[in-house]
Amino acid sequence: MSEIVRVGPDLNAAMAAAPDEKSNATPIKDELQRGGRVRMRFDSETGETTFEQQPTDRPREYRFSPVQEAGGVTVMQDGSPTTLAQARKDALVDIPALGGQTSVAAAVTLGYLIPLPQGGYRMADGVAQEQPKASEQPKPEAAPKPEEKIDPKDTVGLPSLPAETDKFIAQVPPQAFAAVVLGLADGKNVDNLLDDVARTIGGENSREQAAQVIEQHEAVAVKAVQNVGVEPGSEQDFHNDMRGTAAYQDAWLALAEKHNVGPMQTLARKWVQASNERLATLISAKGVDTRVEDGVVYVSRKALGLGPVPKRGDFGGGDWSPLRQMIREGHVEING
Repeated sequence: MSEIVRVGPDLNAAMAAAPDEKSNATPIKDELQRGGRVRMRFDSETGETTFEQQPTDRPREYRFSPVQEAGGVTVMQDGSPTTLAQARKDALVDIPALGGQTSVAAAVTLGYLIPLPQGGYRMADGVAQEQPKASEQPKPEAAPKPEEKIDPKDTVGLPSLPAETDKFIAQVPPQAFAAVVLGLADGKNVDNLLDDVARTIGGENSREQAAQVIEQHEAVAVKAVQNVGVEPGSEQDFHNDMRGTAAYQDAWLALAEKHNVGPMQTLARKWVQASNERLATLISAKGVDTRVEDGVVYVSRKALGLGPVPKRGDFGGGDWSPLRQMIREGHVEING
């Protein structure tokens, strides 16, 4: 006996080969008309042909395939795949350059996505080029930079970070924490990033803890730059001038990840020196003699119509006073 197996709804051929009405052909014909599957057996010795029904009630599972955008970016919204053009800000986007999923709102904050006027989003220019290529060989790690040498007096009065802060940071994925820190360095609103951190960690007070950690680091940064000459009240000017520079981003990462204020203070010293030189030039243009020593601007008291510095024991009697002191005492006023 030989067997010819034909599987599938070949209706015309099966009908032609089917037995007469008195046989068991009716359910087979019904099955074929429903688009079902049949198996035909042919006996080459007797010429008999029989048909067998194949099960059609097997459970099937449908799985959504993610919609992949350029650069390998995928978007999930309410548990289903979607496109950036149809995404809401609460959708989850997987951008390889960020190393995993984050919210669309956070990706916008980081500059990876751009809102469209008609709704939805698009990838920022160059995002697709940031993806690592599989064929690339890993590059050797660069030699670590030497640690900034910190003068002990530069750390006087710095707020200490509680042990609980380090424990909290240890729970945060490094890339997520770095994203928050770099957001601060670029002057961006990091609320969405803190929301992501809280969702990752879970817990009732994780959002408040995340905000507190950021406030603690900002307080350290303020005192650190004050210790090297940034005048109280001028800290924001320093931060505004530094934003967007790679050195400033590195300084924030050193502070947040290693508790190292050295890079931040190095930038602050250079900023103070440049600011003082500009200030000295401005004052000199008004006909007042100035000089800069150790990053401090001094002005001639005589040029301001003042007498020598009052003597106090062996000190005093000179013509030069710090410009900041002259401003505080009302002898010099700077507008703008």
